[in-house]
Amino acid sequence: MKKKQVISQILLLYMAIAAMLFLFISTLTLLTTPNGYDMVAVISNLFVNLPLFVIPGLIDYGTIRFLHARVWKSANISHIILDVVIVSAITGSMSFVSAHVFSSPNPLAQVAAFLMMNCIIVLFIELLLYHNAQMKNEKRIIEIEKEKAVYQLNALKNQVNPHFLFNSLNVLASLTYQNPAFANTFAKKFANVYRYILTTSENQTVELKEELDFVRTYLYLEKMRFAESLKVSIEDNTALRHSRVIPVSIQTLVENALKHNVASEQQPLNVIIHIGEDGVTVSNNIQLRNNVQRTGTGLANLQRQYAISGQEIAITKIDNKFIVFLPYLI
Repeated sequence: MKKKQVISQILLLYMAIAAMLFLFISTLTLLTTPNGYDMVAVISNLFVNLPLFVIPGLIDYGTIRFLHARVWKSANISHIILDVVIVSAITGSMSFVSAHVFSSPNPLAQVAAFLMMNCIIVLFIELLLYHNAQMKNEKRIIEIEKEKAVYQLNALKNQVNPHFLFNSLNVLASLTYQNPAFANTFAKKFANVYRYILTTSENQTVELKEELDFVRTYLYLEKMRFAESLKVSIEDNTALRHSRVIPVSIQTLVENALKHNVASEQQPLNVIIHIGEDGVTVSNNIQLRNNVQRTGTGLANLQRQYAISGQEIAITKIDNKFIVFLPYLI
C-alpha cells in the first residue's frame, strides 16, 4: 500500500476516533450530569481522553493490517471476529495496566468501557480495509479487461494486416475467373476467419474444437498461397475437444511461424499441432527470414493473457525446433 494512502487512512482513523469519543462523552455527560449538558466539560474530557484512544487505535490499525496481509490473506466473518479478539486482548491488557498505574478507582469498569469503544474502532478499521480491498479488486478487474481488449484488438489487427488481406483477395480474384465454385468456397472460408474473431472477442475462453476448426479454416486460406511449402499436421484427440483455450491462441502460433520462417518447396515449413492431456503443443522447424522485424508482441500478448488466467505457457527451442505449450484453462 502506498505511503500517502496509509497516512490518509490514519488521519481518517483519528477523525473517526475523535467523533466516536465525542459522542460517547456527550451521551455519558447527558446521562450523569444533573445540571444539564456542559460543552466545556465535554471538550475538556475529549482532549484528556483522546490520546488514550489514539495510541491503541494505531496499534489496532497496525495489528489488523498485519493479520490481513500476512496471516488471513482474505477477509470473512471468522477472521473479523478473531481480529476483534486478538486486538482486544492486546489493547485491553494495556488499558488494565494503565488503570493500575494511574490508580483508577474502578479499573475493571474502565477496561470494560475502553474495550467497548475499541471494538467499535476495530470494526471501523475492518470496514476501511474491506473498502480498500474492494477498490483494489475493481481496479484489477478493469486492468484485466483492458489487457484482454488489447489482446483481442491485436489478434484482429494481425488478421486484418495488409499482407494477409492483400494475398487472400488476390487468390480470390484469380479463382473467380479460373474456378467460380472454388472461389465461392474460398470466400466463405475467408469470411469465417473474421466471423470467428468477432464472435469470440468477448469470450475469455473457447472450446478446443472451436479453435481447431478456426485454425483449419485459416490454414485453408494460407495453403492456397504456400501450397506444398507449408506442411501442417494436427494430431487431434476427440476426447479432449471440450477442453478450453484462449481464442485465436493456436492460430497466433501458426501465424507466428509463417511470419518468421522461410517456407519454400525446397525448405518447407513444418508445423505440428499436438493435442495432449494437459494442453496443446505447437512446434515448427526454425529457418528464420532475414527481412522480418521480430518484435515478439504476439507471444508476449499471449503470455500475458495466460498469466491473467493464472496459467503459464512454455516456450522452448530444441534441436532447431521452436516449441510452444499452451495449457488448458478451466
